[in-house]
Amino acid sequence: MLAEPSLVNVPIPEPIPEPEPEMSNIEREFRELVTGLLAAGVAPSDVMDDPRWEDLNERASAEGFETWPVFLQLAAM
Repeated sequence: MLAEPSLVNVPIPEPIPEPEPEMSNIEREFRELVTGLLAAGVAPSDVMDDPRWEDLNERASAEGFETWPVFLQLAAM
């Protein structure tokens, strides 16, 4: 006699977490700038007025790193 399908204990494998991708130096630098400015009380709308923003944004663009989605994520925290 076979057991009911709902009564069979099938072990569920533990999920293997996917490794987080390494953060590039430019992303790390960008995140540090934005979080530092926000922590210092700079409004998200004023972060782009910081003199370091333009240089960092240009370098990020040259490396193919899109700053806008990361900025939005950090500003929403």
